Amino acid sequence: MEIYGYCIMPSHIHLIFRSEDGDPSGLIRDFKGFTSRKMIKSIE
Repeated sequence: MEIYGYCIMPSHIHLIFRSEDGDPSGLIRDFKGFTSRKMIKSIE
């Protein structure tokens, strides 16, 4: 993955990136899973 730009907002994030295999769906799924687990852990 190459990240060209990002912007972290209070309720979401914007990413401009290129997926190496041309299909970003798996990458987005994994990113959302990782961040949601971290957020849940931090508020428990």
